Amino acid sequence: MIRRYFYAIEFPDNVRTSVAAAQKKLASAADHGRWTRDENLHLTLQFVGDCPEDLLPELSEVLNLTARNCRPFAIDICGCGTFGRNQDILWLGVAKEPRLQKLAGILTMNLEQHQLPHESRPYSPHITIGRQVKIDPAICQQWASPAIYCPINQITLMESTRLEGQLAYVPVLRAALD
Repeated sequence: MIRRYFYAIEFPDNVRTSVAAAQKKLASAADHGRWTRDENLHLTLQFVGDCPEDLLPELSEVLNLTARNCRPFAIDICGCGTFGRNQDILWLGVAKEPRLQKLAGILTMNLEQHQLPHESRPYSPHITIGRQVKIDPAICQQWASPAIYCPINQITLMESTRLEGQLAYVPVLRAALD
């Protein structure tokens, strides 16, 4: 069976609540949008994509190998913007954090060494909070909200699937950072 996988940082409840609150403030300033459900808020590290379920042992090995080579750290979630062909994907940003870049780099290197699928474009950390969003660009440029402190102490292999007709990101495996 084919599954759609990606590696991510899951947020603790208090961080998820703060991100959702920021999302709601921006949603109230937007004319339109499809908003990410609270339970789906996350920070992607690497997108694997569609692959056979029998690759799960190798994906697990990459997860554990990556986690063993990175220590816990923290990030600050701050700022917002849009991207996409129509500038209609709204995101929250992440303050520059070398340890996050290192984690994503080690993960990508491990995927390459195991000859597993992954994205090759440079890592640009962001949290997608809405799609098909119509918002005045000036709102994003002027938007100021206190940074959201987020400890990072594990990484997760997630599956993107549909549950009861809704998009859901389901944790498959987790590994604690050493």
